[in-house]
Amino acid sequence: MGEANQPVSPGTVFTRRTLVIVAGVVIAAGLIFIAVLAYLATQAKGLALPSARVGSLPIGGLSREEVRMVVADMQAKLAKEGVEVMAYLPAGSIEFRVYPEVTIDAAAEAERLVAHGNQGALIGRGWQVLASRWQELDLTLKTVAVDSEGLLAAVSQHLAPYQSPPVNAAVRFKSVEPLVYEITTSSAGTVFKLEDLPGTVVRSWSVLAAPSVTLEGERREPEITEADIEAGSGRLPALFAGGAVTLTYHDETLKKNYSWKITPRMMADWLEPYLVMDGGVDFRLNRQSLQDFFDNSVTPKINAAPENARFSANESLTKVIEFTPSRPGITLDAETTAGALSAVLSQRAAQENASSTFAVAVTQVKPEIATAQTNNLGIAEVLGVGYSNFSGSPRNRILNIKNAVKNKLHGTLVKPGEEFSLVGTLKPFTLDAGYLPELVILGNRITPEIAGGLCQVGTTMFRAAMNSALPITARTNHGLVVSYYNDPANGNPGTDATIYEPWPDFRFKNDTDKYLLITTEMNTATGDLVFTVWGTNDGRKGYYTAPKVLQWFPAGPAQTIETTDLPPGKKECQGVHNGATAAFNYIRELATGEKITREFKSTYRAVPSTCYVGAAKKPDCAPDDAGCVPEQPAESDTPAESAETQTPPAEPDSAPPAETPEPASEVPSAAE
Repeated sequence: MGEANQPVSPGTVFTRRTLVIVAGVVIAAGLIFIAVLAYLATQAKGLALPSARVGSLPIGGLSREEVRMVVADMQAKLAKEGVEVMAYLPAGSIEFRVYPEVTIDAAAEAERLVAHGNQGALIGRGWQVLASRWQELDLTLKTVAVDSEGLLAAVSQHLAPYQSPPVNAAVRFKSVEPLVYEITTSSAGTVFKLEDLPGTVVRSWSVLAAPSVTLEGERREPEITEADIEAGSGRLPALFAGGAVTLTYHDETLKKNYSWKITPRMMADWLEPYLVMDGGVDFRLNRQSLQDFFDNSVTPKINAAPENARFSANESLTKVIEFTPSRPGITLDAETTAGALSAVLSQRAAQENASSTFAVAVTQVKPEIATAQTNNLGIAEVLGVGYSNFSGSPRNRILNIKNAVKNKLHGTLVKPGEEFSLVGTLKPFTLDAGYLPELVILGNRITPEIAGGLCQVGTTMFRAAMNSALPITARTNHGLVVSYYNDPANGNPGTDATIYEPWPDFRFKNDTDKYLLITTEMNTATGDLVFTVWGTNDGRKGYYTAPKVLQWFPAGPAQTIETTDLPPGKKECQGVHNGATAAFNYIRELATGEKITREFKSTYRAVPSTCYVGAAKKPDCAPDDAGCVPEQPAESDTPAESAETQTPPAEPDSAPPAETPEPASEVPSAAE
C-alpha cells in the first residue's frame, strides 16, 4: 500500500504567499525607482545638475546658453572690478587696483559645466540628478588665462616707489691697457615677491570671485659683496692677458670664412661677476649683451633657411641662365656658443692654456634638392673662391667692374679641357658694350681709357682659379703697385693679374672632366668682390701662400715731362709709386697625391711723382736731321712686365715702406 498524502499546514501556505507578495512589491518599487531615475535624467537633459555652482554662484537647472551668459556676465564684472592689491611696507601700507587682461572661454565652460554628471547611461544620469539634490556640487572654470606679464608690470609700477632691489657689487673698468678698474658698492634692498601673483588671480577667477592679493615687502641682501669681488679679482689680469677672442665660422657650401672679434674693451663692458658652486665669484659676459652681439653681428651672416637648388643653361652650354645652389638651413646655436665662450674665459682666468679662437656652434637642416641633382654637367659644389676689394673706387670704375662681372662673367660655363680667356669673356671693350672711360696704366703714365678698372676682375679671377686648383696658363702682373690689388692676407702686392686687349690676358685651363661654372658677387656698399668656381671636386686642393715683398725700390726725385698729349700749358700730375719685387707660391695638391708648386714673382716699376705739361707739337723731322728727337709713344703694360721675365734683387730690403704713396690729387688713386 502507498503512503497517504500529507496535508499542508496553513502556516506554510501563508509564508509562500508572503514571499510572493514581498517580491512583487520590491520589483514594483524597483521599476518605479528606475522610472523615476529615467524621468529625472530625461527632465535634466541639457541642464546643469540641480546643486551645481561655480564658487558662490548657483547654476543648477540652467541650460548651456544660460550658463554661458552667466559666465560671460561675471567675466565682464570681474574685469571691471580688477584685482585689489594690499602691500605692506616697513613704514605702513598701500592699497591699489590693477586691471589685467583676463580671458575665459564662456562657451567651452558652459559645455563642460552642463555635461558634468549628464553623460553615460540613462539610469546613471538619473542617479546623478537625484544625488545632487542632497549634495552640493562645487565646480571651477578651466579656461581662465591671465596676461601675467601685463599683471606683473602693472603691480610693479605701483610698487616702484617703495621697493629697491638689492645691488650686487660689480667691477667697473676704466681701461684695459693697462688694466685699471674699481669695485662698485653693494647694497641691500626691499622687494616684493610677485611670482605667485598670476596663479592667485587665476584661482580666484576660476570660481568667479574678485581677486584680493596681499603682498609684503622683504629686505633682501645682495648676493655678491665687495669682499667677494676682491677675493676673485686676482683672476682678472689673466682673463684680459689673452687679448681678443675670435669667433669663426666656415660656410662649407660657399667656401667662405667668417670671423668676429670680441675685443678686450668689449669684454670689459660686458663682464659681470657671478657666484660659483663653491660660493666664490667668477666672471662671465652678460648674456643679454652677448645675445645682442649675436643678433647684430653673427646671425645676419650665418642664419639662413634651407634653399633648394635651381639650374638652367642656354642651348650652347656657354652660359647659365638661372643658378641657385642648394644651401642647408643654418641657425646659430647661441646657447652652446655662449657656453664655449664662457669656458674660454674661465680657462684664461684660471691661467690655463686656452685658445683665443673657436668656431661658433650651428644647427643644420638639409635642403630637399641638392645642386648636383639639377644638372648633368657636374656643377655640384664649390671648388674655390677669389676675393678682392674695390672700396674707394670712382663711379666709372665701379660701373665698369659691375658691367664686367654681372653682364659678362657671371654664369660663364667652361667646358672640360677648355682654356678660359678673361679678355675673350669680357670684350669688346667699347662704349656700346657698356664700358666707360677710366684710368689705366700705360707705361709710366696713368691715363683714362675705355673699360679702365677691369684689372680688379683679373686679380679676383686669378685668386679664384688658384683656390680651385686649376692650372694657370697666362698671367701678367701690373706695371705699378696699386693698393686695390694688395693681397687681403697681409696687404702686400704680388697676387694681382692685369688684362689689356689683345694682351696681356688672364687664362686658366679646365683640366677636370666636368664643366666649370663661374658666379660673381659684388657689394658696392662694402667694396667686396667675390668670384666662385663651381664644379665636381675630384679630390684636388688648391691654395697659395701670402706674398712676400723681396725688395722695395725708391722712386727717385719728382720730374716734369712735356707732352703733346695735353693742350699747351695744361698740367696733369700723378703721385709717386715705389717699385717692388714680390713673390708667392701657388700649390696644387692633385687627387693622385702629386703636389705641384709654382712660384710667381712680380716686379713693379718705381715711378717718381710726375707732372705732365702740355707743349706745342714739334714739326715733323727726319730721324737723320741734326737735333731731331722723335716723340716716343706711351708705354703700355705688356707681357714683358710679367713676373716670370723679371729678375728679382739678390736680397730683400730690410725696411720696406708701410704703404705705397698715393698719386697726387690731380690724378685719382684708382689707376690700374
